[in-house]
Amino acid sequence: PNCGHNLSFLDASIENGQIINAEATCTCGYQASIMNGILITEGRNISELDSPDLDRKFFKDLPASWVTLFQKSYNWIYNRMKDMDLKHNTVMETHINCDFFLYTVLGKLEKDALYIISDKYLEIVTLYKELIESQNLGLKILFLADSSFRYPLKKDCVDLYIDYCAMNEYSIFDTEQDL
Repeated sequence: PNCGHNLSFLDASIENGQIINAEATCTCGYQASIMNGILITEGRNISELDSPDLDRKFFKDLPASWVTLFQKSYNWIYNRMKDMDLKHNTVMETHINCDFFLYTVLGKLEKDALYIISDKYLEIVTLYKELIESQNLGLKILFLADSSFRYPLKKDCVDLYIDYCAMNEYSIFDTEQDL
């Protein structure tokens, strides 16, 4: 994220063409790790006012009118995605602790695209990684646990960025000085 150079991987274990465990480094000093197929960055501190919603209780407490509104917005986003040619493109959705649109349409996604799924909580990324992989959909997905907006990605590599709730989340839980 700092210099734009390629990362080097040390002590990598690879299964089925995927890096399962490794240490990632860059000449600029950047470091990250891959554990159980999830790229984990150092990121920054997470607010004590927030926590991973592993039981997805947020949605259980919503009134029906909100659930309807969410579904309408999902339909709107998906209809726009259908109009795009996403073959060989990269689609990224971040902050899935709050909401995870792509999960609602997994079976309909373009198989020849790369998907990057990111959240600040490793627990949330792990939860969804297990749920997605159990479905054997054949999607190419980079799972990323990162608590910053400085993702270890090449500039301009993301073709479609989905930010369903992140700005709201950060305006509630983070102060201006943290961004």
